[in-house]
Amino acid sequence: MLKKGVFNILIICMILPVCYIPAYGQVYEPFRLERKRIRDEVKYEIGPFKLFPSINLFNVGYDSNVYFIREEDNPISDITATFSPQIKAYLLYRDWLMFSFLENPAYVFYLEQKNQAGWNNIFSSELKLLILNRFEVLGEYLNTKIRRRVTSEFDVPIYEKVRRYKNRFLIETTRKTSIGVSFSLSGLRYEDPASIENIAYSIALVRDEVNYQIEAYYMISVEKLFFIRSGYTEYSFINPESFFRNSHSYQMYSGVQFPITGRMRGALSIGYKQITTEKKKARLSGIVGDTSFELRISRFRFRLSYNRDFPFSTGGSVVFVENSYGFGMSAYVTKFMRFDYDFSNIVSKYPIGTQMSDLDVNNDVFVYKDKYRLHKVGVTFRIIRDVGARFIVSMMERESNLPGRELDRIFIGGNLEYDF
Repeated sequence: MLKKGVFNILIICMILPVCYIPAYGQVYEPFRLERKRIRDEVKYEIGPFKLFPSINLFNVGYDSNVYFIREEDNPISDITATFSPQIKAYLLYRDWLMFSFLENPAYVFYLEQKNQAGWNNIFSSELKLLILNRFEVLGEYLNTKIRRRVTSEFDVPIYEKVRRYKNRFLIETTRKTSIGVSFSLSGLRYEDPASIENIAYSIALVRDEVNYQIEAYYMISVEKLFFIRSGYTEYSFINPESFFRNSHSYQMYSGVQFPITGRMRGALSIGYKQITTEKKKARLSGIVGDTSFELRISRFRFRLSYNRDFPFSTGGSVVFVENSYGFGMSAYVTKFMRFDYDFSNIVSKYPIGTQMSDLDVNNDVFVYKDKYRLHKVGVTFRIIRDVGARFIVSMMERESNLPGRELDRIFIGGNLEYDF
């Protein structure tokens, strides 16, 4: 049954997203709550499909330093824009089957640097079954191709391709708890940047990952969950030059997951991780975090983020420590205008004893450290309903104890925002 015309759906998709549902991340939503949310929030149906069209991103601006080059080396500036529509569709069958798919293309435009322009895409599909009103079975497929700076080591965005298969089995108890296990197999592939010679990210980072996880959830209140996740991951690199990075890790996270929308949203998550190379020649362990939280009180919004992990390095070491934190605030000065400010601090460093064999430091023990500071100031004007036009100025600086890596970058632009 066609509840609304296709033309109307396209118009709404252009100006107002109905709902944003992430394709990535560790967001868990109990079967019954997800089914109820879909039925309550859906506004468009075509046949048996319930549709959630949206625009994830639409922005345009001026980038003063596209390639992260020092001021004395004459950085290249350009005009850039991104347009990213999305469609999420659900097929519900009675009270025990739910099938969904998401398609999210994005075109990134550069006026002068044509080699940086191109298409990104995220596609995912899920099949969920609720058996005997208690056992939840999930099968998921994810296929992405995104041009981005994969970690803070990357000065130039490159294409990262991820293909993942995941299965999960959960038992939903009568005491508001869920306990389960999951298994996923991921392939990560990389393309080398055309703008820089003698860079072989494809050799350094191409790998397969196998993950096993035990997870438990307790429903504190509706859509607010306490969680514990503990897992084991194997990393197998494809190219012989990177076999020294073959490793495994143990990790455990715990925290609170908040609703996708509402006064409080996001997740507070912190944990512990240990990664060890196959031949046990290198080991790194410590606190890790994956927190992004927002709280709205009256005319104010407060934001907090904390992320810490051990990404694989493209240099002579196996991994490095990437630590970041940020905070921000928004103030609604009128019903139609809002001021925003955000600060982020990112520190990338290498464990003591790391040998940076690809750097000209005579292969001595070298503690390499980069520090990024980012300030973002903006003002947003309401256009219609929750849609706003935001104008921002973003200023970034990088400090380093490695000579020649200091730089500054300014971005001036605007975007449409769908949660005024």
